[in-house]
Amino acid sequence: GRCIGAFVSGIIYQSLDYRGSTFGWLVSACFLGVVSCMQQFPNLKAKDTNPGSHTPSLHLNLAMTTEMIVDLGSRGQGGLRTSDRALTEHPIRKLLCQSAFNMLLLVSAMNGVAGATFDYYVVLFAKEELKASGLLCGLITTVATVSNVPAFFYGAVALEKLGNAKMMAISMVVGVLRCYCYTLLRTPSVAWLVLPVQLLHGVQFSLFWAAGVDLSSKMASPETQATVQGLFFAAYFGVGSTIGLVSGGWLYEHAGYNKLFVVQGAIIAVALLVFLIELIFKRMLQR
Repeated sequence: GRCIGAFVSGIIYQSLDYRGSTFGWLVSACFLGVVSCMQQFPNLKAKDTNPGSHTPSLHLNLAMTTEMIVDLGSRGQGGLRTSDRALTEHPIRKLLCQSAFNMLLLVSAMNGVAGATFDYYVVLFAKEELKASGLLCGLITTVATVSNVPAFFYGAVALEKLGNAKMMAISMVVGVLRCYCYTLLRTPSVAWLVLPVQLLHGVQFSLFWAAGVDLSSKMASPETQATVQGLFFAAYFGVGSTIGLVSGGWLYEHAGYNKLFVVQGAIIAVALLVFLIELIFKRMLQR
């Protein structure tokens, strides 16, 4: 869907203008929204007629979250109270006290900062700096999306051959290389070279995501698998992407695209350094 949408938007932009492309997307979004609501309505109706059918996991998670927030880590005169001992033994709190898991969230957020730049500012860079056509702008996202397919398809094989640590390290090295390649594109005559650089997206994002999901899954206990995956996702697309979009826009406006990609490359390099230091420290403790 992302691949087709990017390609069609590029054609519409090339043939008409941004207003035609925006109108087309608005119509599509409204149509998909109506269809989605129609599909969900029977489920909502069924749940309302039988209150007991509501899944208790939401209420359970809210209760657990509230319990962890209220008096977190507080101590009484006689030591930990019963509720405090429960909080101390809570699997999520135990996990958040592990340096390895906090490192994973930090590395995920830092890569999310750079990922937001790749997802949103590369097209802007090609359009404004390299004077790329609308069709080429559409192909930029198309090529990046298509490159994910083989990388994800062979993700299990890569995990078996390389392991999650090597995969994450390779993905971040490729991310730094990708930023460097963008800084070399300076004239409209080489605008088409953005496409082969976009092929690196498949190696960078797919390897990082497959390795991160596998690594976080191994850190989690059976009852916290879903929560841990959610935290990993939120660190990348929530915290990282938000910071990346805001800081990327400011850098693009005040420093230019070249400095923007230099900074993003430096962020990935620091994330790689943090990851390697934690990995080396962990292996030293295991000896």
